[in-house]
Amino acid sequence: MALIHLCQGEHMLVTAQIVGEDRYQRTLGRLQCNHVDASLYLLERGWAWHSAKFNHDSDLANATPKAQALRLGLWADGQPIAPWHWRHAHPH
Repeated sequence: MALIHLCQGEHMLVTAQIVGEDRYQRTLGRLQCNHVDASLYLLERGWAWHSAKFNHDSDLANATPKAQALRLGLWADGQPIAPWHWRHAHPH
């Protein structure tokens, strides 16, 4: 819902930039809606996880502790489970 809120509107400029591939050859990119970085927007509101292992962007890394301190989004839970920990504990 947060991303829909960011990227909806009658006069919306949406841009995507390909930044590389991951180890599985999946395309990685950055999305902006009206010049707002979607990743940063979601992290600041506590609706996304940042993995410092794969992404070294300091702005994105700094957004997570702020959302945690304010108990926003998934941080309201108190002990949310990171997606990579969930996948490890629940293999297909």
